[in-house]
Amino acid sequence: IFIAILLAKAFIGYIRGIFLIRQSKDMNIRVVSSFFGKLMLLPQSFFDSTSTGDMIGRLNDSQRIQRVVINLSSNILIDILIIVSSLVYIFMLSVSTGLISLLSIPVFGMLAWKYNRTIIEKQREVMQTYASTESKYIDTIQGIKVIKSVNKETLLSKAVQSVYNFFQEKVYELGIVGNKIGLWAQIASVMLISGIIAWTSFLVLGKQLLLGQMMGIISIVGSLVTSVINTAMANIQFQEAKIAFERMYEFSAAEPEYIPDEIVPQKVILIKSLDLKGLNFRFPGKSLLLKEINMRFERGQIATIFGEIGCGKSTLISVLQRFYPFESGEICINDSNWSDLSIPAWRNQIGVVSQHVKLFNGTILDNICMEESPNVQSVIDFCKEAGLEPFINEFQQGYATIVNENSTNLSGGQQQLIALARALYQKPQVLLLDEATAAMDRRTEQFVINLLRHKKKEMMVIFVTHRVQLARKTDFIYVIENKVISASGTHEEVINVNRLYREAFEEILLVKT
Repeated sequence: IFIAILLAKAFIGYIRGIFLIRQSKDMNIRVVSSFFGKLMLLPQSFFDSTSTGDMIGRLNDSQRIQRVVINLSSNILIDILIIVSSLVYIFMLSVSTGLISLLSIPVFGMLAWKYNRTIIEKQREVMQTYASTESKYIDTIQGIKVIKSVNKETLLSKAVQSVYNFFQEKVYELGIVGNKIGLWAQIASVMLISGIIAWTSFLVLGKQLLLGQMMGIISIVGSLVTSVINTAMANIQFQEAKIAFERMYEFSAAEPEYIPDEIVPQKVILIKSLDLKGLNFRFPGKSLLLKEINMRFERGQIATIFGEIGCGKSTLISVLQRFYPFESGEICINDSNWSDLSIPAWRNQIGVVSQHVKLFNGTILDNICMEESPNVQSVIDFCKEAGLEPFINEFQQGYATIVNENSTNLSGGQQQLIALARALYQKPQVLLLDEATAAMDRRTEQFVINLLRHKKKEMMVIFVTHRVQLARKTDFIYVIENKVISASGTHEEVINVNRLYREAFEEILLVKT
């Protein structure tokens, strides 16, 4: 019978372990998937102002929640059952001793309450400094090429170590608080057990309690006090999970760009014109960056937004992607307000090659089509038709070439070419190019210009550049200077009326001479 009981206990423990592991897995998947899904729907301004380390730190907070849920669903539940059954047993033997034992609950409860605020503060500090440490690690590793080029490995190592030391200092402070609570809990436990031993001894001497009953009560009280302490100390873990949940909720409760379930499918329209009318833009708390911007772009046209670095050209491209709301003015599509189109519907009609190309760790083919189930032949046919295949065949594995993390195995020009292929593969009606040929050699850039001239009948193309040698090859030019459009027209027209553009062109001629 004894062997059967032990085997049954082992089997129940095994089943319980599987149940907890499965529940833990399912909970993690639900929490992280929900949180990350909501994170992806937040506006670009959120990602501009939030560090990557902070986002990753909050994703990792789900593990804290998981640990507490497992603890509450197993150990704490068992401790509560022990407390209840122990008190019932003690009351059955001696009501007065039961009342004294019952005091353990408010005593340890008061102890947990006394340190509650301190625990919350320390837990929050630990999580915040953990996020800062993650952010510092990421930032340093991503900039390793710069660090090595200026021979600053030791300096940056010290900087990272300093941030990590600060994080560990907060962990230490939280540990000290937990240690203090543990000390007071042990003192209270000793005093309570000593009191019960004295009281039950008095009852035995007065023949109100048998010696065996006294020994049984003392034994049970030991288990009772341990379970009460465990339950009270669970407040530390509970507060950890509570703060972790609040930190995740901070992000997931933020206003999304749009709610997918509320998006109504819209009929695809032929975009013939895009107008910016009296557009004003500023970043929150900053001075006006773009003032009274009036532009018109038409299908079949390659236009350029020209200006010096920092004049707001790239910001305007971000506005056209609906990353940022503008302060005043109007943007129209075919003379109708573009707000009639939902954000997903609009972005389905545009292709973008940004100034800083992002390629993902995967094959070149995956990076071009970005589909769950790529149609390989469709991508190959597109690249052949666009004349891009010779460039892709320069790679040893062609379309199957793996792009490393951060695209370290590709040149800047190759990255831009793949990004252009990705944008064109989507068959956009509006193509936005932000310094999209800056890293290309002369031959490749000329190929891109010729390709866009061939494709422009299917779309409107908007270049952003500070390079006059590229602007002169386009159909129409807008010059942004001192926040406003200072000139517009063809290359010949602008060069005659705008000093900035003319001087840039003359510098090119001087260099050639």
